[in-house]
Amino acid sequence: MKTIVKFVSLLLMATICSAIQCFDPHEDENHHHRIYFENCWERPVFIGFGIDWHWEFDPFAKYFKHAEIPLSECDAFNKVMPGEVDSEYIYFDDYIEYMTQDRDSVYLLVYDGEQINKKDSECFLVMYLLSIEDLQKVNFHLTYPPNQDMKDFYMWPSYNDVIEQSQAK
Repeated sequence: MKTIVKFVSLLLMATICSAIQCFDPHEDENHHHRIYFENCWERPVFIGFGIDWHWEFDPFAKYFKHAEIPLSECDAFNKVMPGEVDSEYIYFDDYIEYMTQDRDSVYLLVYDGEQINKKDSECFLVMYLLSIEDLQKVNFHLTYPPNQDMKDFYMWPSYNDVIEQSQAK
């Protein structure tokens, strides 16, 4: 009898665990786990992302520091080829709307993907710092170079500088 109870308990636990792993979190217009990133440039790019919990007047100067290592040694970046839309990499375990309350924001780093043996500071292209309102404005779909809908987003270098550098390289 004990063996049957153990077997049934084990089978029940295995079923519950497998059901949890198959669960795809619900997304709708007010609940998002992922951000879509489209590479509209003619070269590959590397992207990295996170949550900025410490919004400051100039967060780039205060918090953003290059690791000064080659991109080839960075595990935290994903390569996006020209014309490709990445819908899997920029994923958060909790809803972005919940994680960006109290002026917190999402940051996205973009690097030149053809210069993987250079230090990250040498192939840095842009850093977007995005409020939930920014993300909603573009329906959680970002691009490099930034599109016209992203013109007023907080980014470093500025929108005009990024457009100019993307056309020059």
